[in-house]
Amino acid sequence: MPSAGLKGSRFLLKVSVSDFSIKVEGCRRELKASQGKTLLETLLDEDFEIAHSCGGMGTCGTCRVVVTSEVDKLPPRNEVESEMAEDRGFHPSERLACQLEISSSLTIKVPGVFFGGSESTS
Repeated sequence: MPSAGLKGSRFLLKVSVSDFSIKVEGCRRELKASQGKTLLETLLDEDFEIAHSCGGMGTCGTCRVVVTSEVDKLPPRNEVESEMAEDRGFHPSERLACQLEISSSLTIKVPGVFFGGSESTS
């Protein structure tokens, strides 16, 4: 017996699956990440505070992180991030959280962020 109001209706159910985990050195929490989101979006969604003064446009460099695992699995830098990395002499493991799309589980350091009296440094 059909439900009232459903005849001929189409429903779209959007399901977000946490495919990956993000570990932040010095932080005990493991963050859940979905493919296609940027690292910055993931950190902010998980209530992890990280500087991003340009609002995620890739122009300030304040969301720079150091990836300490799976560096070889990172996607190539986009044009915006490549320009910033070249201008500032970034090491291959230094990435902009706002430009890095999640494609695998990662461990990162966030320079200048303090956990329990010790600084997460690069």
